[in-house]
Amino acid sequence: MLRDARSLLINLADLDDKQAITKTSLIYGQEYMNKDTFNNRIGVFQTHDGAELVFYLDSFQHAFFRSKDRLLYPDDKSIFDRSRAERIRWIHLVVLAQFDSVECWECRGYGQAFDRRIYIYWEGQYIAWLKKRTRGGYKFETAYCAPKEYLKRCVQHCRRIKIPRD
Repeated sequence: MLRDARSLLINLADLDDKQAITKTSLIYGQEYMNKDTFNNRIGVFQTHDGAELVFYLDSFQHAFFRSKDRLLYPDDKSIFDRSRAERIRWIHLVVLAQFDSVECWECRGYGQAFDRRIYIYWEGQYIAWLKKRTRGGYKFETAYCAPKEYLKRCVQHCRRIKIPRD
């Protein structure tokens, strides 16, 4: 079990946005794209309970950019979010439940079946969203920091999945 997630943060302080995006994109490619398919490069990993977790290149924009105004433009992803990028190395470790305060939840997507999985790293106030794939396993969607009140609202109507601890 890892203790200090802060030591995994990447430093973007001395970079302008273009340089920070380039650095984050390179890290995403190096750490999360580990398999070539016939028409794409993807990343294939596992969740804490052994389910397949797939990262796609097109998830980069959704994961590391945010809306300039989430209420007015909820689908907009035009602003590079440095706090998301700094925590790029947290994503898979959170999904593997490698930090003490990680919880996993299954949630309904838009009133349907339980087709979303949320991992919350409470100590880091960090949430990772996965979406169930039709072929089984999950697709990484996004991950970001949020206030604890927001995180609590996210799991309000979800069911908790037990994470075995050593």
